[in-house]
Amino acid sequence: MERQGHPGDQGRLPAGRHGGGRHAAPPRARRHRRGLRQTLRRRHRREARRALRARQQRGRRAPDVGDGDEFAAAVAAVCAALGNLGDPNAPDLILVTVGDDANEEAAFEALLRDGVTRLGLKGRVLVATTSSRASSAALAAGVKSVALVASNDGARPSRPSKSARLSSTALKWLAARIVLSRGWPTLLLDPRTALIRDPSRYFSRDSDVEVASDGWDDVTAYGYDNVVDDPEMDWSRFCHGGRVLTSDPGFALLMPTEESAKLAGLVFGRVVAEAARVSPERLRSDLSDAAEGAADADFEHLAFNEALFLPSHGAYVSPGVTRRTLNYMCFANSKHVFRFLRKDRRFKDRAEHAPVAVRLSYHPNEPNRLDDVYAYYLKGTSGALNGWGDGVGRVKGGDAGGAGSKACAQSGSLRPGQGTDEARNSELASRLATNPNWSWGGVTPFVFEPGGALSTPWGPGEWGFVPAPDGPGKVIAKFVGTPHVLSFETAGEGAGAVRNGMFVSERCTDGDMIVGRIYAELTDEDRKKLASARGG
Repeated sequence: MERQGHPGDQGRLPAGRHGGGRHAAPPRARRHRRGLRQTLRRRHRREARRALRARQQRGRRAPDVGDGDEFAAAVAAVCAALGNLGDPNAPDLILVTVGDDANEEAAFEALLRDGVTRLGLKGRVLVATTSSRASSAALAAGVKSVALVASNDGARPSRPSKSARLSSTALKWLAARIVLSRGWPTLLLDPRTALIRDPSRYFSRDSDVEVASDGWDDVTAYGYDNVVDDPEMDWSRFCHGGRVLTSDPGFALLMPTEESAKLAGLVFGRVVAEAARVSPERLRSDLSDAAEGAADADFEHLAFNEALFLPSHGAYVSPGVTRRTLNYMCFANSKHVFRFLRKDRRFKDRAEHAPVAVRLSYHPNEPNRLDDVYAYYLKGTSGALNGWGDGVGRVKGGDAGGAGSKACAQSGSLRPGQGTDEARNSELASRLATNPNWSWGGVTPFVFEPGGALSTPWGPGEWGFVPAPDGPGKVIAKFVGTPHVLSFETAGEGAGAVRNGMFVSERCTDGDMIVGRIYAELTDEDRKKLASARGG
């Protein structure tokens, strides 16, 4: 995974409660961050004490977050479920919301069996659901705090009417708003999650929101300096800005602060308004429950991230939450696990690293993946993850290793610049000639020079194309005495997609995987760095 440091370094982000870079901050910066954390914690404690007093007044009216009989029934159900909570002194409440989709219900049953019950979390879980199957499963597992919200007609069918305005997504944020107002730190947990360990002791609790990332390495999870080049602007041609992947509303700890409550209320309002807007279209199209759930999840993802990231502007007022991104190796999404982690020769070893939780955010309709995640990390079933493809579905013969495993055997015969004149490599060769400067795990510059020379911050090296039949699209890069196989892929999607715009590197000595991307033109600072690495 991407990180800064020497490519031969065996270090990696720890599997503990904090992520972060390799280099220590200056003392002044550390004092500033420590003071900020203390200030935030004092504020959270004050607000939690105020909310706790309100929570102890069990008979007070729930916050005004909706209108109509359906909303009133949902508020009453959630408040009643809170009164049945098994552990009123728990450090936080785990809110699990389940819809009527069969895949979601199956995943929830696995979460109850292999996560909640095994870890002894039943007293801290509140289940809010529109599914009678999920409600029955929770009660049978010993979860006492269950809010089953029926459709408008007052009955409790297994499938609520399509005319109902309160989807399971809206119910999630309505319940979150209520629970936060009662003073509970609230973990929003999507049922399509494998809980390997109790997540509560891995939170820092120094921000309004601590949330898992949709990213899979340092750059995508924590952000990077995105440079836009406009040559017409002469000396001011380079415009710098931050770029980072979105956060996952399926795994987020919300502290009981005014800002968190505002965020929950804002997302709830937008989800309800969107449902009212698209409801006539859905009735005409007769969408399945699964299709409706996917559409709701997409919009929830958009609304949640806009509430996190967008600043106040015009008539829009941001909730103003402070945000911490959780360590992507400890709170992993399914792309990180299946695309990278299971293929890394070091970190696919359970004794070396096991995530706290795995979110099935990239494979929501494949709950059987969760069973294999549990089998691998809890039961020690070797190869349990290898039957699945990186994308959708299972793969014939399995997928147990990185793309460069076979090509590494040919690295000893590398000739600098080999294969550049072969027609099958012409497209990638053209890309490397046009864009020679790349990043290596977020570190720059990493330059593919003409003729097969390689310039890196760690010293010079050499590169060439992998011979047939393992090419095209693969490059052998050797530097610091170590060969790596680089598999090039399309970066981005849609109109912004760049063919051969990124690569995944596998280090031949130990399978360590790194992601590289096209970078901007070489600057004077880059040239000085390369000259220093060459000893010039």
